[in-house]
Amino acid sequence: MFHAEAETLQQRAERKRGREAVSAYEQAASGFRRALDLEQRSPLPFERHCDAYFGLAEVLQNWAEAVLAVCRTLPDADLTRDVEQQASNAAQPLFRQSVEAYQQVRTGMQEMRADAAVNSGNALAAWAELLPAGEAVQMLASAQKSYEAALTQEEDAATWGNRADALVRQAELLAEVTPAQVGGDAVGQAFAQAMQAYEKACSMTSSEQGDDLPGLLHNWGVGLRSMADLQKDAEAACNIYALAVQKLQASIQFVRGDVAPHNAVGDAHVSWAEHLPDSNAMQHLHLALDQGIKVLCTSVHPAVRRCLALERCTAKWASCVCKISRTMQIYTSRKVHKLTNVPCSFLPPWVAFKIGVKPDTTTHVCFVCANGMMKA
Repeated sequence: MFHAEAETLQQRAERKRGREAVSAYEQAASGFRRALDLEQRSPLPFERHCDAYFGLAEVLQNWAEAVLAVCRTLPDADLTRDVEQQASNAAQPLFRQSVEAYQQVRTGMQEMRADAAVNSGNALAAWAELLPAGEAVQMLASAQKSYEAALTQEEDAATWGNRADALVRQAELLAEVTPAQVGGDAVGQAFAQAMQAYEKACSMTSSEQGDDLPGLLHNWGVGLRSMADLQKDAEAACNIYALAVQKLQASIQFVRGDVAPHNAVGDAHVSWAEHLPDSNAMQHLHLALDQGIKVLCTSVHPAVRRCLALERCTAKWASCVCKISRTMQIYTSRKVHKLTNVPCSFLPPWVAFKIGVKPDTTTHVCFVCANGMMKA
């Protein structure tokens, strides 16, 4: 009875947003705890026992994510470091309790059930984002063990993709830790394992099972770009940027209306250009600008567009060509990402034409990005 009631509360919570979701998940967690407490007097069958713990773990994980989501949507005036820390302090115990509950979900062979192992890995990876780099690396290592436990029972594209994403993040964090703490080429090994995991994930995708091949290709490309950013050798970095762009362009072919891979391609070209002398960087800056313009011209709403790559590479383009990047006024905050005052004389004529301005020396174009959305 209590188990069925808890499941109903969970379904209701999944339809809520914001603070209502936080409250609803809290009620659902209480429902599952009541069902498990009742088991002391009237034991549940083994499978139902595991399902109750799985439901509790899933609710706790979603509750933690809902707390963080509410924090992220606060107005700038309310989003202080103290508020962020409070949200983190509230979410971390929920992630911990979630992982502990997933560990109670076992098979008949007393292994953690595959679905619980995957979700446990995801909860650990999300928890790691709230920790300092050193602790986060250890948390992500635990997440890898959970993914490996799931993959030994049942291989699927989504789990390999999750494992790859966590490995990329682990590599990025390892790069922040001093060599004395990590030892050897831990960063390179983590990236290499991540790329192998992405390849395995893509090879296993099936449209019949609803696998997200475009998403995997996008994440693979972003991971390659991150890997290239950390290369000390410029030639090696450029080769990896080329692979990153290749994967991102493949993602675009599958989902032409998605702006995320366009922005990622633009960012990859800008980073690529930063590893080259100015004379050789121009080609990649023009390619990055082209991605930004594609986002502008294909936006669903003509007045509101995402175009982070256009702003970033325009600043670099101006610096490269005119050597006067001080004229670019770029302000960054959480909600208004960038406000760029761009003299149109810095823009190629075809860019100015597409955004509807005259390429003279007096006109300026302002791009305002709020919540990742931009209007020109």
